[in-house]
Order: sequence, then structure tokens, then C-alpha cells
Amino acid sequence: NVSSFSILRGIGAKKFSISSNGLVTLAEPLNREEIDHYHVQILAESSDKLLDLTTLEVIIDDENDNVPEFRPGACYTLAVPENQETSIIHTVAAFDPDYGRNGEITYSIIAGNDGGKFRLDPNTGDLTAMSLDRENVAKYILTILAKDRGQPSLDSRCNITIIVLDVNDNSPTFVQNHLTSHSHHQYQLGKYSATISEDAPIDSSVMTVRATDPDQGVNGKITYAIADETTWLFRVDNHTGVITTVG
Repeated sequence: NVSSFSILRGIGAKKFSISSNGLVTLAEPLNREEIDHYHVQILAESSDKLLDLTTLEVIIDDENDNVPEFRPGACYTLAVPENQETSIIHTVAAFDPDYGRNGEITYSIIAGNDGGKFRLDPNTGDLTAMSLDRENVAKYILTILAKDRGQPSLDSRCNITIIVLDVNDNSPTFVQNHLTSHSHHQYQLGKYSATISEDAPIDSSVMTVRATDPDQGVNGKITYAIADETTWLFRVDNHTGVITTVG
């Protein structure tokens, strides 16, 4: 008859215990992400001091106890030029140490996708941007969801900020009530009219023209000039658009 059982030293020695009648029980919690199986050596000793050794294999079933985590660099600020053709601009990546479906991750955009300008591949995490218009929307903040397939599922969220970089894609446009205009090449030509006395002194103010350009920075900075054939009569301030007489 067997008089005693004992667990020999090894990786699983502290995780399990065995009673005098051979019942193996847990001594400490198990974590499959640390060790997914154990080989526990059990020694049996009889009353007449005979020994026998056997190995108990313990396989740890997975539980969906880990939340997906975004990898470093997965969620940060991106800069994308406007008017760019549809293309992949970034790849979102997350990991989940759980096993099987518990560790499989899908991705989605759950907020901030104004106008549906972005697509996120649910399996690869590839983020695709359509052609953007900075003058329409200059910045997007996309909320990204990484979700595992466990039951119940666990998820994590992060924000990706997308700054739309300006391209000089807008022509200056003159501003005036009842201004008649027509397009010529890349400039918007307008017709103004003003009346001034023929004996007006030099440097008399004739009118002020004003133009706007929705582009950003130097792309939206406007300077004014008068055609060569009228420079002997009038001049325009390059910055203010004030037209005055010369002679």
C-alpha cells in the first residue's frame, strides 16, 4: 500500500500540492501567459519503502484576461498633405498575449472620421486616407478601437491626430460688392471702377482693392501690382492694396 505522495522539486513544485491520498490541488494561481503547461513529477512511497515515480502533465486553458495594448508608435500625430491621392498613411498595431481567439485583434474607427475620409483595415490595421482639403478640415482626431474576439471581448482605445498640410491650391480672389470677374489661367481677374478728378494731386487715393486666399502661411500671403501700361498713372501699395495717383 502507498503510504505517502510527494511532489519533487521542479517548475511546478510550488504551484501544486498533493494530499496523502494522492489528490493534486492548486497551491498558487496559474498564469497561462507565463507558463502554459507543467510537468509535475510525483513520487509515491509504499509502507515497505518501495518507490515509484510518475509525471503529471498539466495544460493551462486560456482565459480572456488581457486587454489589447497598442504598440509604441501606434497612436501619434500624423501630418498628411492635402490633395494627396488615396493611400495608406499609417499602420495601427496592438498585441494581446491571450491564446487563440482571445488574442485575435480587430481594429475600427469609432469617432472623428468626419466625411468618411479615412478607412481602417480591421485585420491589418492599415489606415488609408482619401484626398483631403485643408481649407475644409485642417485637423482630424480619430478614435481607434482595438478589440479582441474573446467572449466577452476586451478592448482598448487611442486617439490619432491628423494634421492636414497646406498645398498652394487656391488662387487669390478679389473682394468687392458687385465685382464682375472671370477666370484666366490661375488668377482670378476682377473689374473695378472708380471716379477721380482730372486735376487730383499726386498721391491722391483712388480706391483700395482687397483679395483673399484661404491657403496657409506664405501660400496665402497676397501682394498687389499694377500692369505695366498704367504704372505711369497709378501705383498700388504691394501690401495694403491702396491705389494712388502718380501723375
